[in-house]
Amino acid sequence: DPREKERRIKTKKNGLYALREMKEKRYGRCVVVLILIIKHDWRYQVPP
Repeated sequence: DPREKERRIKTKKNGLYALREMKEKRYGRCVVVLILIIKHDWRYQVPP
């Protein structure tokens, strides 16, 4: 299923973004991204 694959790529990208935010001690945004990953609501794309 191509949609499933696309979602996995987005999940990975957003996960990496969350980790980077965590390293820079910006926990607020990191938590938001993690919640989105859990909910799989990809209408919201995190900025690069």
